[in-house]
Amino acid sequence: MFTKITTTPKKLIKTLIGIITYPFYQISYLNCTTKKFTPTDGRYAIVHLDRHLTGDDYSRYFYSICMYFSSAGFQVVVKSYLRDFRNISKVGFQENIWNENYIFVRNCSTPVNSVTLLQPGIPEHVIQFFYGYNVLRQGSYDCVAPYPMHPNQYKSYLDPIFHDELRKSKRTMKISFSGKAKERMYADIRVKTFFNVSSRLEVLQFIIAQYSEKTSHLKSEPDKLILHQLLNSVDKTNEIIISEVKTEEKDWLNFLWKSDFFICPPGARMPWSHNCVEAMSAGAIPILEYGSLFRPSLQHKKNCLSYTNLEELKSAIDTALAMEPHEIEIMRKHVFDYYTQYLSGDSITRRIDEFSRSPRSLLTVAIPFVPTIKEWRLIPWLG
Repeated sequence: MFTKITTTPKKLIKTLIGIITYPFYQISYLNCTTKKFTPTDGRYAIVHLDRHLTGDDYSRYFYSICMYFSSAGFQVVVKSYLRDFRNISKVGFQENIWNENYIFVRNCSTPVNSVTLLQPGIPEHVIQFFYGYNVLRQGSYDCVAPYPMHPNQYKSYLDPIFHDELRKSKRTMKISFSGKAKERMYADIRVKTFFNVSSRLEVLQFIIAQYSEKTSHLKSEPDKLILHQLLNSVDKTNEIIISEVKTEEKDWLNFLWKSDFFICPPGARMPWSHNCVEAMSAGAIPILEYGSLFRPSLQHKKNCLSYTNLEELKSAIDTALAMEPHEIEIMRKHVFDYYTQYLSGDSITRRIDEFSRSPRSLLTVAIPFVPTIKEWRLIPWLG
């Protein structure tokens, strides 16, 4: 008796495309990589990450790691695989990585999830990464990786002229939020699975309901005109601005630099969000539920306004609305100080450089915002 094998046309087409395109990808991969890296004089960072850490969140963290080492003065060498080359996507950062001036190798001695630092006349230094939502409960590490700002915004901060222009912005918005708030992505169940915090959607809907007369909610295409007016206004408003209208990339940091306080609800599947780090980089005081997840923890009424439930969220919003300008300036200074010391790209590259010149040979780093494969499979996905 024969077993009937059924294959859907879509699967069959996908299989055939894979067979046909494989030689092309293989040839291109071989042309873009070298078999083995041979160092010459110079400083090199050989990056070797596993498939999950490389690909998580469209390779955003992979790209950030590479940029940090490049900014610290190292030529980045990436251990690459054919699968990485085939996964290059215009919606992610793989394409950005391949377009950088990095060296791509097919073989290296750097252990997986590690970076080896090579420098003339100095013994090798190794940075080893451990990741997972529960990683901090599972061991002791030399340091905890701060959540990175979006790679595109990080590049903006590397431009001193652009940064100086931002500092001239006049603060005109008392409390603001800008970002996505789609129910499919930001509903309650995902961030409560591991972190038990209120979802972005829940936070925003609560504020809109409680402060309906004080809130301007921008959510449709015609509201882009209002957003543009806010960005160019020099008049102070004591309202709450909640914008779901996508800002142009060049205007995003300007929006943050015009805000006294920024509402920092969770991301889609974890509390951390690049919006919060970018807000702090602009001196916008974060209003958030997860200040304890920062290392060191953010402090209520010093460098953030924190809450643990919706009642406390209301109290935080009331505090922000009533706060006097001189009180805001004191908090803003603490926010800038915290960002500069613990979150900025300069602080990270400085720590990399200090370690590379130290007598220590190994540094262990915990990354608590990337789930393990097991944790990833437990995250509820919304249809």
